[in-house]
Amino acid sequence: MKIKKKLFGALATLALLLPLGLGMGQVAKAEETTKETQTVILHKLQYESLPTDNLKNDGNSIKNLPEGSKPVKGVKFVAYDVTEEYYNLRNTGKKMSADDAYLALQNLNITGRNFTKEFSVTNEEGEAKADLPLESDYTINGKNQDAIYLIVENYAPSNINQSKSTNMVLALPVYNTDTNTKKDKVHLYPKNEIYGKELSFTKYGVKDGKNKPLAGAKFRLKDSNGSYLQEQHDSNGFPSFSDVSKAKIFLSNDEGVVSTDGYKLSPGTYTFEEYADQNGVTVTAGKDTYHANKNSQNIVIANVVDNKGILSVNYSYFNNDGKQVKNSSDAFAYNYATTAPEKEVDDSDVDYTQVLTYTAKLTIPADINVSNYTKFDLVDRPDEALILDLRSVTAELNDNKLNTQAVKEGNGFRLSFFENEEDKALILNNAGKEIEVTYKMSVKPGVDLETDVNNDITFDNNFHPETSNKVIVKTYGKKFIKEDANTNAPLVGAKFVVKNSEGKFAEFDKNSNFLGWKDTVTDHSTITSGTDGSFEVKGLATGKYTLVETKAPAGYHLPSDPTFDFEVSETSYGNEKEVLTVPNTRSGILPSTGGKGIYALVVIGTIAVAGAVFYFTKGRKQTEA
Repeated sequence: MKIKKKLFGALATLALLLPLGLGMGQVAKAEETTKETQTVILHKLQYESLPTDNLKNDGNSIKNLPEGSKPVKGVKFVAYDVTEEYYNLRNTGKKMSADDAYLALQNLNITGRNFTKEFSVTNEEGEAKADLPLESDYTINGKNQDAIYLIVENYAPSNINQSKSTNMVLALPVYNTDTNTKKDKVHLYPKNEIYGKELSFTKYGVKDGKNKPLAGAKFRLKDSNGSYLQEQHDSNGFPSFSDVSKAKIFLSNDEGVVSTDGYKLSPGTYTFEEYADQNGVTVTAGKDTYHANKNSQNIVIANVVDNKGILSVNYSYFNNDGKQVKNSSDAFAYNYATTAPEKEVDDSDVDYTQVLTYTAKLTIPADINVSNYTKFDLVDRPDEALILDLRSVTAELNDNKLNTQAVKEGNGFRLSFFENEEDKALILNNAGKEIEVTYKMSVKPGVDLETDVNNDITFDNNFHPETSNKVIVKTYGKKFIKEDANTNAPLVGAKFVVKNSEGKFAEFDKNSNFLGWKDTVTDHSTITSGTDGSFEVKGLATGKYTLVETKAPAGYHLPSDPTFDFEVSETSYGNEKEVLTVPNTRSGILPSTGGKGIYALVVIGTIAVAGAVFYFTKGRKQTEA
């Protein structure tokens, strides 16, 4: 008589099976044919957290699986024939009960042992199949015994917590409930808890020695095989890794936090790579440009460690001094703002030809030994309106003159400090200190007035865009018109000189461009009114000056006071309302005094004469009366 067989390992909390609810009777003789098999289908399930309540099942397919369960693809199982071990446990030594024997078999050491049958790999539905022989090769009294199998999960995706996987013991054949007919298929439901850790660190931007959270930095994550975390999860919902072309890009948020939110990583070693453009720039924030350092390809390393099913993470990272910190519970990463030079000039309100002293200062970046600086140049790029004295260029660091020589470039110069090994070594050893460059330039006569004359100083390095600073100088002028004091007709040929507050005389070229100051009048001191009566001075700084008429136009007198005070301002050249009129009186007419006071005198004189006539006329009439 055939006896109904059981599914061993019915203690579901140990076997991690949904209980089949099958009986645990003694194993008896199976069918005589050794080739007969029974199909066993494993349904691999995953849970965020294993359920406390198990479903009763009878070896049939379960249609309503527990809430939160999902199938797992890619799991491998094998079956070992442990029939002999079972009977040894029952019949020798302590002579265990059937239940105790099943429990002992679950923990059987199978190291070095060949499996009897391999299941197919679980598919999208989490199903794996195998046709297992009903009889074992183990015999008692010459008879083959019904087979007892130990089913072992020997491979699972890394996000499966295999510490929660327990071997299953199965005795064949399995019969339909309360019948002597074997099941066509036996359905088993092994289950697992999935696990993984989200990784995170904080990104800082370093500027002027201060750290602040840096948003917008980009990172990729790769595993120990050099594969990159992909945007899409795999079919199990687990993080997947492949080539870099579809790598997931993580961005630091406004607090600088970078997190693999939504991607739980299984045990292993992971490396964050920072993304930078072809020039090494990682983030542009306002006027600041931040660049990667030499550790950008392994800026943060995370080790996810499995300690008996409990995961922890330790990090390695590089601090803002470029030194590696290991086995830390948290991590930080740093980008550095590209230093911008500062520049000043000793005067910004200038004359033509005035010699100006420019001073440029560059703080050596704090990350000079952390980042891959291969180029370290200061470049001066002035307007064409400025004339450089190349020999005047000097550079100092810590009061020591640097050896690098300025090379003419365009209208300015370039200092390539790293091309001089002594200067390079000195700079590398003085992070945070200041390089000071001084040089002289003059304003070219004839440049536009009341217009910015720019001079850019640029820190040109291998982290672009370049950082620069510019200073502006301006020069100004004044317009005049020479007129007939009575008719306002323009007068040609009047000659003038210009004096400053120190009594020095200006020199001009033929176009009235200022050339310089002299103690006495020279051949270049005179400016002359044109056919339209106009004349001008160009290239003076703002201030008060005196115009002195030295020769009147033909047929006209010099004023009794030939001096005219005028002021050069920021608008005195371009504003037509600020043109200064300089009058002259014809010869034979009361000469002007050099100003409009003559008209007042004429008026006063006229009134006086009229009064006298009235007085004497009235007095004569009274006498006659």
